[in-house]
Amino acid sequence: MPGLAVPSPGSGSRSRVKDDFHESHMHRLGRGSNNHPRWLGVFRLAGFSWFFICFLPQLQSRADVDDWTVDGDADVAYFKEFKSLFPQDFFVVAYQEDDLFRENNLTVLRHITRDLQELVATGEAEDVISLASVNDIIGTDDTFTVQPFLGTIPPR
Repeated sequence: MPGLAVPSPGSGSRSRVKDDFHESHMHRLGRGSNNHPRWLGVFRLAGFSWFFICFLPQLQSRADVDDWTVDGDADVAYFKEFKSLFPQDFFVVAYQEDDLFRENNLTVLRHITRDLQELVATGEAEDVISLASVNDIIGTDDTFTVQPFLGTIPPR
Protein backbone atom coordinates (compact mmCIF):
# COMPACT_ATOMS: atom_id res chain seq x y z
CA MET A 1 0.00 0.00 0.00
CA PRO A 2 1.47 3.32 -0.93
CA GLY A 3 1.99 5.82 1.90
CA LEU A 4 1.42 3.28 4.66
CA ALA A 5 4.37 1.48 6.09
CA VAL A 6 3.60 -1.82 7.66
CA PRO A 7 5.96 -2.88 10.40
CA SER A 8 7.84 -6.02 9.79
CA PRO A 9 6.91 -8.96 11.94
CA GLY A 10 8.91 -9.17 15.09
CA SER A 11 10.24 -5.61 14.90
CA GLY A 12 8.09 -4.53 17.86
CA SER A 13 7.90 -0.95 16.65
CA ARG A 14 5.16 0.98 14.97
CA SER A 15 5.66 2.76 11.76
CA ARG A 16 6.31 6.49 11.79
CA VAL A 17 3.71 7.09 9.07
CA LYS A 18 1.01 5.45 11.14
CA ASP A 19 2.01 7.47 14.25
CA ASP A 20 1.90 10.73 12.28
CA PHE A 21 -1.57 9.84 11.00
CA HIS A 22 -2.91 9.24 14.55
CA GLU A 23 -1.22 12.33 15.99
CA SER A 24 -2.64 14.63 13.32
CA HIS A 25 -6.19 13.28 13.82
CA MET A 26 -5.95 13.41 17.59
CA HIS A 27 -4.73 17.00 17.34
CA ARG A 28 -7.74 17.92 15.18
CA LEU A 29 -10.13 16.24 17.61
CA GLY A 30 -8.69 18.29 20.43
CA ARG A 31 -9.30 21.51 18.55
CA GLY A 32 -12.73 20.67 17.17
CA SER A 33 -13.96 19.13 13.96
CA ASN A 34 -13.83 22.33 11.91
CA ASN A 35 -10.27 23.31 12.82
CA HIS A 36 -11.35 26.15 15.14
CA PRO A 37 -10.29 26.42 18.76
CA ARG A 38 -12.71 25.10 21.36
CA TRP A 39 -13.29 28.53 22.89
CA LEU A 40 -14.71 29.75 19.58
CA GLY A 41 -17.40 27.04 19.70
CA VAL A 42 -18.22 27.94 23.29
CA PHE A 43 -18.38 31.63 22.30
CA ARG A 44 -20.76 30.83 19.44
CA LEU A 45 -23.01 28.79 21.73
CA ALA A 46 -23.07 31.57 24.32
CA GLY A 47 -23.95 34.16 21.65
CA PHE A 48 -26.68 31.96 20.21
CA SER A 49 -28.11 31.38 23.69
CA TRP A 50 -27.91 35.08 24.59
CA PHE A 51 -29.91 35.97 21.45
CA PHE A 52 -32.83 33.78 22.57
CA ILE A 53 -32.53 34.76 26.25
CA CYS A 54 -33.10 38.39 25.22
CA PHE A 55 -36.53 37.44 23.88
CA LEU A 56 -37.64 35.45 26.95
CA PRO A 57 -39.49 38.40 28.57
CA GLN A 58 -41.67 38.65 25.46
CA LEU A 59 -42.62 34.97 25.60
CA GLN A 60 -46.20 34.45 26.75
CA SER A 61 -47.95 31.26 27.75
CA ARG A 62 -51.66 30.71 27.19
CA ALA A 63 -53.54 28.02 29.05
CA ASP A 64 -56.79 28.20 27.11
CA VAL A 65 -58.57 24.95 26.33
CA ASP A 66 -59.64 26.38 22.96
CA ASP A 67 -56.01 26.36 21.82
CA TRP A 68 -55.88 22.58 22.13
CA THR A 69 -59.22 21.54 20.69
CA VAL A 70 -60.63 21.03 17.21
CA ASP A 71 -63.30 23.46 16.05
CA GLY A 72 -66.68 21.82 15.45
CA ASP A 73 -65.98 18.80 17.65
CA ALA A 74 -69.10 17.43 19.40
CA ASP A 75 -67.26 16.94 22.69
CA VAL A 76 -66.01 20.54 22.63
CA ALA A 77 -69.54 21.79 21.94
CA TYR A 78 -70.86 19.76 24.89
CA PHE A 79 -68.10 21.12 27.14
CA LYS A 80 -68.90 24.72 26.17
CA GLU A 81 -72.61 24.15 26.83
CA PHE A 82 -71.77 22.58 30.20
CA LYS A 83 -69.53 25.54 31.15
CA SER A 84 -72.31 27.98 30.23
CA LEU A 85 -74.71 26.17 32.58
CA PHE A 86 -72.17 25.68 35.39
CA PRO A 87 -69.59 28.49 35.26
CA GLN A 88 -67.77 27.47 38.47
CA ASP A 89 -65.30 24.62 38.38
CA PHE A 90 -66.46 21.54 40.23
CA PHE A 91 -65.79 17.86 40.22
CA VAL A 92 -68.37 15.11 40.59
CA VAL A 93 -67.54 11.61 41.73
CA ALA A 94 -70.32 9.16 40.96
CA TYR A 95 -70.56 5.43 40.96
CA GLN A 96 -73.34 3.09 40.03
CA GLU A 97 -74.45 0.17 42.18
CA ASP A 98 -77.58 -1.94 42.28
CA ASP A 99 -78.37 -0.72 45.79
CA LEU A 100 -76.47 2.41 46.78
CA PHE A 101 -77.78 2.29 50.34
CA ARG A 102 -76.12 -0.99 51.30
CA GLU A 103 -73.74 -0.89 54.24
CA ASN A 104 -70.60 -1.56 52.17
CA ASN A 105 -71.53 1.07 49.53
CA LEU A 106 -72.20 3.73 52.16
CA THR A 107 -68.91 2.87 53.84
CA VAL A 108 -67.09 3.34 50.53
CA LEU A 109 -68.87 6.67 50.10
CA ARG A 110 -67.76 7.79 53.56
CA HIS A 111 -64.11 6.83 52.83
CA ILE A 112 -64.14 8.67 49.48
CA THR A 113 -65.61 11.73 51.21
CA ARG A 114 -62.93 11.69 53.92
CA ASP A 115 -60.18 11.37 51.32
CA LEU A 116 -61.59 14.28 49.33
CA GLN A 117 -61.95 16.40 52.48
CA GLU A 118 -58.18 16.16 52.85
CA LEU A 119 -58.01 18.26 49.66
CA VAL A 120 -60.01 20.96 51.46
CA ALA A 121 -57.56 20.85 54.37
CA THR A 122 -54.61 21.38 52.01
CA GLY A 123 -56.39 24.15 50.07
CA GLU A 124 -56.69 22.19 46.84
CA ALA A 125 -60.50 22.22 47.01
CA GLU A 126 -63.06 24.59 48.50
CA ASP A 127 -65.70 22.17 49.69
CA VAL A 128 -66.81 18.54 49.56
CA ILE A 129 -70.52 17.80 49.57
CA SER A 130 -71.65 14.22 49.95
CA LEU A 131 -74.32 12.15 51.62
CA ALA A 132 -71.61 11.40 54.16
CA SER A 133 -70.96 15.09 54.87
CA VAL A 134 -74.42 16.75 54.76
CA ASN A 135 -76.80 17.17 57.63
CA ASP A 136 -80.28 15.75 57.96
CA ILE A 137 -82.69 18.35 59.33
CA ILE A 138 -85.77 16.91 61.01
CA GLY A 139 -88.50 19.31 61.99
CA THR A 140 -91.15 18.86 64.64
CA ASP A 141 -93.92 21.20 65.79
CA ASP A 142 -91.64 23.42 67.84
CA THR A 143 -88.01 22.37 67.12
CA PHE A 144 -85.56 21.31 64.47
CA THR A 145 -83.11 18.50 64.97
CA VAL A 146 -79.91 18.66 62.92
CA GLN A 147 -77.80 15.52 62.70
CA PRO A 148 -75.40 13.98 60.17
CA PHE A 149 -77.27 12.22 57.39
CA LEU A 150 -74.98 9.20 57.70
CA GLY A 151 -74.20 9.43 61.41
CA THR A 152 -74.33 5.68 61.66
CA ILE A 153 -74.57 3.37 58.72
CA PRO A 154 -77.38 0.92 59.28
CA PRO A 155 -76.59 -2.70 58.41
CA ARG A 156 -78.92 -4.39 55.97
